[in-house]
Amino acid sequence: MTRKNSFDFIRLLAAVAVIFSHSFALAGHPEPRIGGGTIGGLAVWIFFILSGYLISKSWDQYPRFNVFFAKRILRIAPGLIIATVGVILITGIFFTSLPLLEFFTNQQTLTYLNNIFLVNQSGTLPGVFVDNIYPLATNGPIWTLAYEFTMYITVALIGILHIYKKIPPLAIWVALMVVVLLSITVGKDIPSITIFYLDIKLLSVLALMFFSGVMMHKYENRIKLNTWVGFGSLVMFILLAALAPELMAIPAAVLLAYAIFAIGRHEHFSSVSKFGDFSYGLYIYAFPIQQMIASITHTTSTWKMFALSLFLTIIVSVASWYFVESKALKWKDKINTKKYPLIQTDEAW
Repeated sequence: MTRKNSFDFIRLLAAVAVIFSHSFALAGHPEPRIGGGTIGGLAVWIFFILSGYLISKSWDQYPRFNVFFAKRILRIAPGLIIATVGVILITGIFFTSLPLLEFFTNQQTLTYLNNIFLVNQSGTLPGVFVDNIYPLATNGPIWTLAYEFTMYITVALIGILHIYKKIPPLAIWVALMVVVLLSITVGKDIPSITIFYLDIKLLSVLALMFFSGVMMHKYENRIKLNTWVGFGSLVMFILLAALAPELMAIPAAVLLAYAIFAIGRHEHFSSVSKFGDFSYGLYIYAFPIQQMIASITHTTSTWKMFALSLFLTIIVSVASWYFVESKALKWKDKINTKKYPLIQTDEAW
């Protein structure tokens, strides 16, 4: 992989795809689907695949536990705090049916603050969006951040415990593939278990996508990437998803992952990165903005919802990047890595 690539552009497209998909649901229409999943759900898989590659590479470059987590928190927390507290303030003043004092002292409002810490996450606020077509939901998409951060912890633990010395990345990926295959065939009627607010069946699928990205990093010197094969893999994935929608996670972990890196490794759209990384902002701010639009306009037009919400979310995301997120990331340069022990990585596999 060259240092200049189009990964930021792909993440930007995925974030827009989530907004597009939710525009249908919030305007009262079924979300468009590819195989057994929505376009928004597929975009989340793309996020996890790319994240697996980038996060595992980040760990291998700087295998220091404190430094690794400081960087991850500096990327996630500032925008999430603004999105959480900002939504509480705006909806509490303009969109709740409750009296102002009652809203801000309500236990549900206080629980919503847990979204900042990625535990016991709440997607609703008291008296907010109760009359919307898609009622009550305030910021649904942020549930994925807890699963994302769980993958960060997993990468660090694997590094600290030298797991790859005994179990190669390929074996972990194959094991996840088997778990997901069994869960959607033999175990499809078995209720999922929830541990630390994480649905285990859902976690296994997202972990498979994440480790597909890890695989692309760990074996990138052995995997031959071809652009045309990448486009062919993407077409093949869509066909298989249509033919066997309930099993689409399996070809996604192979064909979709290969397509992302075969196509995204080129620098054709690398110039997008010069302006900033707006994909995270688009992801965490869009849904509440869409619900506010729905509450004000009562629109049932998907395209009106998409156009308005994309326009407003871009403005908010750009402001968030320049005034909050990018400034927080500058603190990474203040971390004195010499103060923290370097964890010896083992690449025996």
